[in-house]
Amino acid sequence: MTGHEPDQAMQIQGYLDRARVEYALTRAALAEALRHQPSGLLEHLVAHTDEMGVDHAMKALRDDPASFRLTASDTLPFAQLSLLLPKLAELNWEIGSLTGERENLAGRLTIADGRIFNVDGREATVDLASGTLRFFDQTSEPLNLETVEPRAVDKLPSKRRRRDRDR
Repeated sequence: MTGHEPDQAMQIQGYLDRARVEYALTRAALAEALRHQPSGLLEHLVAHTDEMGVDHAMKALRDDPASFRLTASDTLPFAQLSLLLPKLAELNWEIGSLTGERENLAGRLTIADGRIFNVDGREATVDLASGTLRFFDQTSEPLNLETVEPRAVDKLPSKRRRRDRDR
């Protein structure tokens, strides 16, 4: 401990506050760009981008719109999306990193310690005992979490590639 932790934590919180405002403005602009699209597209797109990355999300929108519950007649504002989606992803990463720095300074290293983390630009905690997730900006009941065990993956026998020299 250096004694500078409160100053550092306040500085980090200032960066977080600014990043959250910019995130909210960018997300609102993205919502506006998608206002004529099917309900739930924004949330699906944000989650897909967070999980798979901007490039994959943009490619999936172009190549497989049905995976986002879009039809061939749905036209997307790709020019706006190509500007807003990377910015939103970068801000989400920045907020997550800053939140992690602040939590490390506070000594909250695990969920069991009450660690706060970022979900779509919002702060949340997990209560392992009750199996719930609570957003700090949410006044309603927390979300119930469900433990999902990983599926066993059947390994397919690999085929040996025939090479010219094997012929």
